[in-house]
Amino acid sequence: MTKDIGERSFRRYRNRAFYSVCPQHQCRVTSRLNPSLIKTALRLVLGFAVGVVLLWFALRTVGSEDILKTAGSVEAWWLVGGLTCYALALVLRSWRWHRILSPVLSVSRLRTAEALIVGYAMNYVIPARIGEIVRADYCKRRMGGSRSLALGTIAVERLIDGILVVGILISGLLLLPAHVEYAEVLKGLAITGVLLFGGGAVVLFALSSGWRIRWERFAWLAGLVERRFQDFRKSLRILRSGTLIGQVLLFSIPIWILDSANLWAMVRATGISLSIGQTMLLTGVVSLSTLLPSAPGFLGTIQLAFVISLGAFGFSSASAIVAATANQLLCFGSVVLLGGALMTYFYIGQPIRTPQGDQRGQ
Repeated sequence: MTKDIGERSFRRYRNRAFYSVCPQHQCRVTSRLNPSLIKTALRLVLGFAVGVVLLWFALRTVGSEDILKTAGSVEAWWLVGGLTCYALALVLRSWRWHRILSPVLSVSRLRTAEALIVGYAMNYVIPARIGEIVRADYCKRRMGGSRSLALGTIAVERLIDGILVVGILISGLLLLPAHVEYAEVLKGLAITGVLLFGGGAVVLFALSSGWRIRWERFAWLAGLVERRFQDFRKSLRILRSGTLIGQVLLFSIPIWILDSANLWAMVRATGISLSIGQTMLLTGVVSLSTLLPSAPGFLGTIQLAFVISLGAFGFSSASAIVAATANQLLCFGSVVLLGGALMTYFYIGQPIRTPQGDQRGQ
């Protein structure tokens, strides 16, 4: 009896002392594993596994001697040109996102560029497009808007990109000679893209129109959607503005021209000059391949996408591997370094903004 009372008193004292250190959270001592950490670990494991498998597929028909020989003959100026095109495309992407954000959130173009670079950097480091969530969180901290509001604008941005990429891929397929290698794979990829982004467009337009669940049996779900996604749905209303969508599409055309020029230059550095149709096919395949779970930097995914695209036109796998890796190291690597520096400075050294006064219409 005395022992039980003593143990209970000790536990109360221990918890009181612990809560006094973190009173704002009232943390509980628990031996359970954090479910979010488990999910993150599973995503990382899945991404690495997929990346290793795809990298093996890309490398299985090419020898290391061929890769080293091709890498030794790379023309550096074409790499510089490709990196320049990529940087200009990022600038235009930040301006475009600022235009999408402007009806629902007052923010400077510089802050928009910061958030976009941070999100892209995390996409290159963390699998499963977690970088988009990081971008939304950065937007909340630096600009004062809610995460849901930012995620809605990111969804619009990605939807427009996806539709354009599928169009680019289909245009490249129309120029593809009959009975070439990987033809069925490429057609399947195009069909998957149409279904994925077509379905996404239907869902986002339905949400933007003020869609409600009216069946009484699903009333609880309607309440959950209303509470959790009110800001998300608010940001989707821009889909109903023909003028705004037209402006975003105008921004998107030069963006994808520059992205295509970047890939063309990376391949040209290995001695291969692609036609417009071949470049369009490469752009579509590489862009859609990033939707797969992958290792950091899309390792394996990008290599296989280059091998399939260039292999369809009879070009060597060694050139594809070298061009893909150069694109990762120069373009992705520079964004990771810049985004990492921004995160380190602003998450640690700067105060967090509050949403008051930044959102319009509230």
